[in-house]
Amino acid sequence: MPFQKYTTINFVIWYSASTNVLIELFSDYVATKDAFNASDAINGRRDFAAMNNKWICLCDTFRTRRDDANSTGSAPLQHWEFHDLMEQATSRMQ
Repeated sequence: MPFQKYTTINFVIWYSASTNVLIELFSDYVATKDAFNASDAINGRRDFAAMNNKWICLCDTFRTRRDDANSTGSAPLQHWEFHDLMEQATSRMQ
């Protein structure tokens, strides 16, 4: 993916609801920080660098999971709560 990690100055833990909002907005192509920060579901405001870095980590995890599933062919993947959302989001971005 053509994203690069940035230095971020605000550190807030990413809870599930915040991650879900990020996936839904970012996959529609780089959500503005205003749209993300306006959501009632998030647990703290974040700057673009924090959102971008989280997106990169989510994509890396999803890619690793997908590659592992393809290499084994039949072994079930361990549950990851964001798998289905990431599958939908990355398919919309292609």
